[in-house]
Amino acid sequence: MAKDYEVGVIINPSLDDEQIQAVVQRLTKTITDQGGVITKVNAWGKRRLAYPIKRHIDGYYLFMDFQTDSDKIAEIERYIHVQENILRHIILFHDTKVVAYRQKREEDAKARELAQATAARESAAAAAVAATAPEPVQETAEIAETSEAETVAADSATE
Repeated sequence: MAKDYEVGVIINPSLDDEQIQAVVQRLTKTITDQGGVITKVNAWGKRRLAYPIKRHIDGYYLFMDFQTDSDKIAEIERYIHVQENILRHIILFHDTKVVAYRQKREEDAKARELAQATAARESAAAAAVAATAPEPVQETAEIAETSEAETVAADSATE
């Protein structure tokens, strides 16, 4: 039965972008060759390390969420240990409740974004309709002044 895992690696920062992508592709290929399915890749990029590792003060951080059988983890870890360009790594098991909560949270965020986009479109459409509506006529102020004058004249006539 496939379980959810996350692998976090710190890659040697002295590599150029092509070499870093090659390391990432080899790691991805290793996971998929072992029957894993990668669900999410989160590349943080180059960051400062908390302490020097092999005389490096920076590292390229990469996190991958994937699903695979638990017996395949040993082979993935063996591959990571062999790689000289990976300074540190960690593989974490995700509980099914945590995975379900993350998926629900992501779906809720997408629904909120969709609702905000819809509201923005509706307000833009309302603004466009308001912009094309004719200007209100200023005669209402003149009518109010004349009716007030007529009322005063009628009051003075009845007295």
